Amino acid sequence: MMPWVEKGAREIAAGNTDELVVLWPVASSTLWWKRAVGGEPIPPEVKGGKEIWSPNPTLVFPKRLAFLDENGRAVQGARFDSVLFFYGPDKRHRQFLRSFASLINWTTRGR
Repeated sequence: MMPWVEKGAREIAAGNTDELVVLWPVASSTLWWKRAVGGEPIPPEVKGGKEIWSPNPTLVFPKRLAFLDENGRAVQGARFDSVLFFYGPDKRHRQFLRSFASLINWTTRGR
């Protein structure tokens, strides 16, 4: 997971994107998680010495995600709890939250 956290940081620092949406497994005791939520700094060499984002509100799924087949039927679900992060401007994260409001009944703020 750490390579994906670092790739997101590099892409934002390089100006390749100003928004990032990521579906992460919940793993709050890991270093990559702490970096993803802003609790541990991302090393300067990863982000090119630039100041970059810290996560905006996250959406925690209250139960494990189920995947659908091509006919819309539930198949094997995730074996872990998941959280959807939005990294980007405050104005856009409010739109992001509204997009999922009818699907998710529990939200929590990032750092």
